Amino acid sequence: MNALRRNTSADFSAIAADYDSSRFLPRSIVNDLVQRLLNIAVLHQGMAGLDAGCGTGCLTIPFGEAGICMTGLDISEKMLERARANAVSLPHVTFRHADVQRIHDFHVRYDFCVVSKLFQHVGSWECAAQNLTSLLRNPGLLILINERGAFRNSVRLKFSEIARANKFEFSYKGCSNIETVIDYFVALGFCVEDLPLPRIEWDFRISYDAAFGHLERKLFAEFWDLTSTQYRQVLTETRSWIDEQPSGGHTEEKMSPHLDVHLLRKLN
Repeated sequence: MNALRRNTSADFSAIAADYDSSRFLPRSIVNDLVQRLLNIAVLHQGMAGLDAGCGTGCLTIPFGEAGICMTGLDISEKMLERARANAVSLPHVTFRHADVQRIHDFHVRYDFCVVSKLFQHVGSWECAAQNLTSLLRNPGLLILINERGAFRNSVRLKFSEIARANKFEFSYKGCSNIETVIDYFVALGFCVEDLPLPRIEWDFRISYDAAFGHLERKLFAEFWDLTSTQYRQVLTETRSWIDEQPSGGHTEEKMSPHLDVHLLRKLN
């Protein structure tokens, strides 16, 4: 990884207006998770929580609605503008503009930090992990939440296949392997705790046209090192593949994602 990429973070400002409509994680699923965490006393009302890489507040707000004082942090001011609008009725939910790789002026300490896919978007993800650790009280909690299987629709997979066939590069800025992330936090002084939760899953259907529309708006372009011309080339080939299908863009497929949740406790 080159030094420039190593010190950068993915900025979703360009897709802020479309971000909420492109997510496949229903609010009801997050609400269910938060309630379960309250029921098993992992969380309780009145705690102070940090949502690192909060985006438009998809996680921040449900935690706040459960009576938790939440702070959302993101590198994109445009995403934060939408987050603040989404949370206008929640006075105990606030948002801050900051890069998790360079947190120097945070004087508040938090009872827990929730993270969803942040580390794959951050070049110096180890630095971000250290910074977040410093913001947690002792003992503090780290909750890693990822939805699995929501984005692996056939159209996106075909786009990836075509891009790779053309020798284009796919790479995260940071670390996408959750086990590597967990191991790093263990090395920082965390322990992994059992989380007695049932499998939380849901279904939805998506048409090939809808999935292609997301690609057209570059909602998933952050992982591809492509010029505009190269991106259009891959799009054109993907569209041709869609049109060759018996039902074309009207083809639908059922997606069955689930939540992957890990709980770590800071020991020192």
